[in-house]
Amino acid sequence: MTHSGHGAKRRADSARPPARRSSRLAPGWPRRLSNPFTDGGALAVAATVLASRVLYLLLTRFVLDDALITARYGRNLAHGLGLAFNAGEPSYGFTSPAWVALSAVGTLLHADPHAWLGGLAIACDAATAYIAALLVVSLWGRVALAALLAAWPVLVTSSVGGMETSLLGLCAVAWWGRVRPTEAAALAPLVRPEGWLLVLAHLLRERRASALVAVVPGLLWHGAAWAMFGSPLPLSAEAKRIVYGGSRWDRTVSWIYHLGQLPVHEARPWKSAMVVASASLWLTALACTRGGRSWGLGLALGWIACLILAGAPVFDWYLALPYLLIIVSACRSEVLGRWRVGAAFLVLNAVFLFVWVAQDGIDQRRLLDRTWRDAAGYVAKFPGAKSVFAEAVGVLGWEFRGAVYDEIGIVTPRLSAFRQTSDGWYYRAVAGLRPDALIVRPLSFYRNTPAAGVANPFLDESQFQEIGREYAEMADFRDTTQYAAPGGAWVRVLVRRDLAGAQGATP
Repeated sequence: MTHSGHGAKRRADSARPPARRSSRLAPGWPRRLSNPFTDGGALAVAATVLASRVLYLLLTRFVLDDALITARYGRNLAHGLGLAFNAGEPSYGFTSPAWVALSAVGTLLHADPHAWLGGLAIACDAATAYIAALLVVSLWGRVALAALLAAWPVLVTSSVGGMETSLLGLCAVAWWGRVRPTEAAALAPLVRPEGWLLVLAHLLRERRASALVAVVPGLLWHGAAWAMFGSPLPLSAEAKRIVYGGSRWDRTVSWIYHLGQLPVHEARPWKSAMVVASASLWLTALACTRGGRSWGLGLALGWIACLILAGAPVFDWYLALPYLLIIVSACRSEVLGRWRVGAAFLVLNAVFLFVWVAQDGIDQRRLLDRTWRDAAGYVAKFPGAKSVFAEAVGVLGWEFRGAVYDEIGIVTPRLSAFRQTSDGWYYRAVAGLRPDALIVRPLSFYRNTPAAGVANPFLDESQFQEIGREYAEMADFRDTTQYAAPGGAWVRVLVRRDLAGAQGATP
């Protein structure tokens, strides 16, 4: 080639538009990154989420009762008692074998369960935020992502509360971003049963034989669970169906009503109305744009559909993963990259959300401490009390080392035979289990109305009177703050009369 030919080639090359910088990651994140940790913006998003979680933890010391159920299973496993909530009675009363295993590690390290499980969940959230930020190109998109992940109420409370949903969210976003996708999909069913949806998505996306490896861990676990417990499904699946009853249509309507109150549920209507009107409107608009129609949004809708079709009862933290995926889908839409006013609005809204959820967490922790935790401590120190029957068994199970039976049947396999959906279930359960102590909600116990579910505790007055002849009232524990709802702010301890002696009163 002549010298003039080389010059023409150089001029042609210089006329071409510059290639996209490798540090600016497009929504179609490549399968391999040379060094993803050089992305300072993504690190800033992760740091923001980490800081918000730690601040919430320090402000509230929040813990979820369900997380302490897992912690008790982990403690018993570490002490050689197997997968059992009560020693000598194996039960599939947990939904996450992976989280139970990590809880057992915490016990071996002599770690406080709240700090250990909450810390693990917070670390998962920070990693999830980093990977999600790599999927968002624009600066303002990342700003909105950081604000929403840092302050979205269900995400904050479920992670700081020590729930396994943070690990499941990490699996989902890692799979979406192709960070070890096979491993992420394979781990998901061990984190929660809904993780099978991620396995299905993996098979549909990859469409090759090697993707079938993701199926193996989940199948092995469910086979082992079937052999150990007689069912591949957790006790909660059957127990909640029995307890809450009702038609599938009724449960579907309940979910639709609940989803319409994004992102908070119950209480303080003047605050929740403002949150709903701002955050929900913008997230819905963003998620419906072209950039938001993706695997993430599809997974979120699939998760919600599974909850509705399975007839699951309404619980806020069940929606932690769908909310996470909808937020990431919305921020990937890149509308905020062109509309900075919208991003700034979401940041201001996130500040409001965080203040609201922090105050709510402080109140709820106080309510838990003044009722169930104090009642659990009382029973744990009561001479001769070796078993207790109650509803909220997470805190109770951690504080009380004896046998703990729950009113729903989540950790007590024998309860399903007593509970069913007919009146008089409480009397049948007490007569069959014969616990040394009862912890009840007086406003439902004495009025013969269900605290949870659809059936009444007693069939008639004679059943109630018989419980009164066997058990004596010992102590009340209540939260008298303005926040506390009347039904949930008061619990009473009753103890068998042969243990209580002359101390107790007649119900």
